[in-house]
Amino acid sequence: MKSLYRATWLTSVFACLAPLTSAWGQAPRAPLPPETDMSHDGWYAEMPPALAEAKRTGKDMIIDFGGSDWCVACSLLKEHVLTKPAFIERASKQFVLVDIDTLARGLSPARKARYVALQKKYKVGTFPSVFLATPEGEPYAWTTYIPPRDDLSAAELDDLKEADTPEHFWAQLQPLMAAGKAFREGLARADKMKGPAKADVLIDAMAHVRPDFLEQYYAQRVKELKDLDPADHRGFLAYLAGAKAYNELELKIGGGYDLNPAVKVADVDALIARYRLKGETLQQALAMKAALLVREGKLREALGAIEEFVAAQSTRNAFDRGDYMLVTPETLAKLKQRIAEGKSGGATAQVLALHRIFEYQALPSRYKISCHATETSAFEPYVAVRRSLTDIYGKALLESTASLQGEQRAKALGKGLEGTSFLNNGPIRTILLETLPSLVGSAKTPNYLPEPYRSWVG
Repeated sequence: MKSLYRATWLTSVFACLAPLTSAWGQAPRAPLPPETDMSHDGWYAEMPPALAEAKRTGKDMIIDFGGSDWCVACSLLKEHVLTKPAFIERASKQFVLVDIDTLARGLSPARKARYVALQKKYKVGTFPSVFLATPEGEPYAWTTYIPPRDDLSAAELDDLKEADTPEHFWAQLQPLMAAGKAFREGLARADKMKGPAKADVLIDAMAHVRPDFLEQYYAQRVKELKDLDPADHRGFLAYLAGAKAYNELELKIGGGYDLNPAVKVADVDALIARYRLKGETLQQALAMKAALLVREGKLREALGAIEEFVAAQSTRNAFDRGDYMLVTPETLAKLKQRIAEGKSGGATAQVLALHRIFEYQALPSRYKISCHATETSAFEPYVAVRRSLTDIYGKALLESTASLQGEQRAKALGKGLEGTSFLNNGPIRTILLETLPSLVGSAKTPNYLPEPYRSWVG
């Protein structure tokens, strides 16, 4: 099975756009849902009446945080799945549906403030974010938009409408629903028990839920476990503590291109050592370390951190969720290949290997395919390194071809961009808009470029 994360074209196409225009056309302007306690198409647009309905009926909640007029992934999920009668009819039998659609246009200031407050409460770092929650609004599972295929080209985007169905998304929700059921059934069993055996049942139950959800929404249960098992005989409390510390460092470093410069590689190393991180949490920390090393221009060291990421797969245990940061044998093989390519050459080979590791998402991203929330952007390694790798490679490409002239240099520049997807920024932008036009003329420049660069100058 191909990895869900190999979707570079989606990384570019699913940029956060406002207004939403492109080959997709203008997003349809449906009437805004009401500001009051009413729902639209079976979805509540405000949390208070949705919570009241969930508590009245005892149903769980599906809470979709989106931005359907500026985030293409949100628009796809909403248009192809969430607004379809087939999905609404099935989902509403088990869930109260909540649509927190933070539109770029049309929301009143008061409503936008309410939505942003909910984003912060649920720590929404990327859009779309879909939470499964209890009738009290306490989440136990999270997912985002995952296309039914990951091998599409930009020319095949129109096929998504037929392939992307309510049935596909409903199937995606099944393991999350099963985890929530196992979590609550385990808690119910634990409530009937006393003594040391109760601790094991609590651990087995809580292992079905993300550590950050446990810390934020089920802190009393965590405290109960600490009281029952102060010696932490299975290491679950240590696992929670490490995950919490890592999440706090993510919040400190921030998201997008402009990370907090106060966070250093030494901070990540100290975190790993202090909490003796293992498994998925260790891999998340190593991905952050690699990104910081790239930003410092330490490319070989960054490849070393990726190598440690691969080795850390062997330290995963029963507490690691897997669906949170999926690492398959195919993923590991790709990473090993890129590491070898980078270490076998000089700076150019290193930056190309790292570009293909981060930009082509051979290094897994917990967010898969998503747009960044303005107020609460999450840390994503591939975003963090994009400017740095663009600058390093663009400068190297200009320098390595400086001795060539005319069409010979134009061909060399175009060849150097094959198999890449750098930002239209810095020296890459210089190549596209200045260097190549000066060599062969603006009209002929596209002929020397591979996609996606050709469309940028056409």
